[in-house]
Amino acid sequence: MMASSAIYAGLGAVISFKLARRYSTTPAALLAVLAIFAGSNLFYYATDQPLMSHVYSYFLVALFCWCTLRIIDGPRKVHVVLFLFSGALLVLIRQLNVVVFIFPLWMAWTSHGGIKGAWRNLLQHRTALLLGLFLGLLPWVLQSIYWHYLTGNWYANGYAYSDEHFDFSKMVPGLVLFSPRNGWFTFSPIFLIVVGTLLFHVWRNTGTARPLLVIFLATVLIYSAWWCWWLGGAFGYRGLVDLYALFAIPLSWFFRSVMRRSWSMRIFTALVIIALVRLNFGMMEHYDYAWFTEDSTWPRILEVVGKIAAGQ
Repeated sequence: MMASSAIYAGLGAVISFKLARRYSTTPAALLAVLAIFAGSNLFYYATDQPLMSHVYSYFLVALFCWCTLRIIDGPRKVHVVLFLFSGALLVLIRQLNVVVFIFPLWMAWTSHGGIKGAWRNLLQHRTALLLGLFLGLLPWVLQSIYWHYLTGNWYANGYAYSDEHFDFSKMVPGLVLFSPRNGWFTFSPIFLIVVGTLLFHVWRNTGTARPLLVIFLATVLIYSAWWCWWLGGAFGYRGLVDLYALFAIPLSWFFRSVMRRSWSMRIFTALVIIALVRLNFGMMEHYDYAWFTEDSTWPRILEVVGKIAAGQ
């Protein structure tokens, strides 16, 4: 399992780099992918939690979105097959990943040829289209057979048996982002830079920024309605790890901007990123199961940060 998570994390990082490079420069894209991998809980789930689905979803989201762009450009057969297969597998692994489908729809809709143009590109390779549909449906069929064997039902929702549910009248997005109990920004503050850059580019009307923001907001709001909004045992907020391949795009915009600034700004930014990476690894070293319980408080988190700053 460790080998498989390492392979999928590595492949996801490579495709994430290709995505970011499409909208930025090569050095900025490379720095963005490395900074997210080392400065966030992606590293933890790639190395310590190979049995969780997040690293595999990270790879599939990257592959699905990359194939989306290639289909809009004018795909080869392999892009059509991988687009359909990765999209189907992405949702089977984690149903909430269906939110990522906003990306191909938005990008096709705003492209020169529109959704009709993207559809025509798909139909150019009908054999690949049929093969992709077959490969995409195959895991669903096999999973349904397994569900039926275990439960007698063709579809089984494991959460339903223990009355785990969404309550959209009690959404807590602020806690998802800032709580000392697995809060996303709390444990991966590097994403403050990502979201800040994303909002700036939405304001500047950068085309790709809008679907990324919609996907991010929709994901946070849906998770915030889950009865266990902190997602139980975790290091940081694991529900957003699946989207990190896309977040390399706004972070590459940030690095591209910094690399055009003065040397003092570059050095300052490098020191900030190094500090955030050190903080991430320090938090992993001091990992405490109490962090995802009600006992996790800001004083306790800050105490750990103080120890990391002191080199302990």
